[in-house]
Amino acid sequence: MRPYPISLPVLLAAAVLWAPGQATAEPPAPAAVPAPAAPASAGGGLEDEGAPWRLALKDALRLGLEAHRGLQAARYDAPIAHAGWQAAWASFDTLLTADLTYAHEEEPTSLVFLGASEIRTDRVSGSAGLSRTLPTGGRVALLYRADRIDTDSPSAVLGRYWTPGLSVELTQPLLRGAGDVALLEVRRAHTRHAAARAGYSAATETVLLAIVEAWWELAFADANLAAREKSETVAAELLRDEEARLEAEVSTPLDVAEARAGVERRRSDRLAAE
Repeated sequence: MRPYPISLPVLLAAAVLWAPGQATAEPPAPAAVPAPAAPASAGGGLEDEGAPWRLALKDALRLGLEAHRGLQAARYDAPIAHAGWQAAWASFDTLLTADLTYAHEEEPTSLVFLGASEIRTDRVSGSAGLSRTLPTGGRVALLYRADRIDTDSPSAVLGRYWTPGLSVELTQPLLRGAGDVALLEVRRAHTRHAAARAGYSAATETVLLAIVEAWWELAFADANLAAREKSETVAAELLRDEEARLEAEVSTPLDVAEARAGVERRRSDRLAAE
């Protein structure tokens, strides 16, 4: 079989068909939102070992993120959207096609002097091709085909011969289907993927902010309670001093009553803080 020259369109078609896809690499996963460092404990400290219910800020952030079911569900939105993005690019993959057929023909003949009552013909046909949809909306295909014919017909010039061939086909829409229209689904999938990543980051920041606000409210309440307890203790000491001074006849019952009223006010403030 003699070699066939390869023209420039054939080389261009082969280069386009074997070009790598535009979305083969997976985009980087969204960076994890770092938890803020735990500040110094306020109001007697939320990290004291004597109070097992007290929690450091970093532990509160970790437990809050782990326990938030909505945030855990939103974590899967970005991988699902990325899979849809890859599926949208699948329509631009290079396709390989192959075909092989065999046919046997027997045709009766009246030429008995040939020594045979029929003419036998065997045909073998094979083809292989590559095709791909272009981002411009067109389609390019490269096809190679070869036919082998083996016959004992007296009218055939050759009893056995090959008929190979190579062809390139290019189709390109010129109106509504041309240009960026072909990438519409890819752009939509990419937008959904970006929205899923941004939504997860926003949800994480919202949960972290809520945890920090609740932690500081608890820290303030704890500090306020400690201050009220100390104030009640000081008022009780003052009451004892006034009672001792009353026994020593250096104070009046009015001073003792005022000290006792101060203790009750401090106890009321402490109960409200609790």
